[in-house]
Amino acid sequence: VLMKKKEDAAKTIQRKFRVHSTRKNYLRTLRAIRFFQNIWRARVEYKAFQNMRKKAVVIQKNYKCHRQYKRAQLQKVSVVKMQSIVRMFQCRRRYLHEIDSAETINRMVRGGLARRHVSKLKFIRSLVDDVIDRSWFRLIYQLQMDAAVVVQKYVRGFLAKSRNYAIVLKARKARQEYAENKAARHVQKNFRGHLVRKRLQKLHESAYKIQGFFLSKSLSAYFQQMRLATRIIQRCARSFITRKSIIRERQNEYLAREKMILDNIKILERNQLFAGWDDPTQLDMICNNLD
Repeated sequence: VLMKKKEDAAKTIQRKFRVHSTRKNYLRTLRAIRFFQNIWRARVEYKAFQNMRKKAVVIQKNYKCHRQYKRAQLQKVSVVKMQSIVRMFQCRRRYLHEIDSAETINRMVRGGLARRHVSKLKFIRSLVDDVIDRSWFRLIYQLQMDAAVVVQKYVRGFLAKSRNYAIVLKARKARQEYAENKAARHVQKNFRGHLVRKRLQKLHESAYKIQGFFLSKSLSAYFQQMRLATRIIQRCARSFITRKSIIRERQNEYLAREKMILDNIKILERNQLFAGWDDPTQLDMICNNLD
């Protein structure tokens, strides 16, 4: 009977050792599986992070392009305003130059009239000096000669005008038409410039509206793509988190079940091994050694 008990005890010890070695191998395998799972999950997370980083770079690039476009639009508006100010300054300068020219011409005309009046006064003074210095008859003769010259001058002028009156009228009419045509050309030039500037402004406004429409379309399409990509990423992340939680719960349930099975097996083996022992101290000592 004692030999049989020793054999049973040896078999139980061997079975316990096999269970211990099997459990040790299982735990080692479980640690290796967890290690590889962590590496794989880290790789998947890294790839997801790289994809999100690329998408963030694309978003930043488009946002910077949009900001540069807005800045270019503001600069263009500023340039147009500066051009209008420069043109206004040039027109004002040209107008002031014309006013200065007109004042110069008026001043020259008034100077000529004044010099002519002074020359007449000088002539009268010379006549008075001649009256004082020369004799009366010589003065009368000189006056008569001068009067004859003046009369001849006016007569010749009248005859020339009467003979060439049509030419004089044509010349006056041509001069008046030239002045009118010059003024009309100036008015037409300014009016055409106004029409061209107005048309260019309308074309610029139309171009701005078209560009804004296409830009809004492209941004809307890009926003829709980004929104769809965000939804896909969120769905993948939620599914990954759900799968992870389910796997963890299953793993915990499996480990708890295995632990319960091992505890039950341990209890059964202990009961079978030490069923005939009466001394509880020896039974506890052997159980501690087996543990």
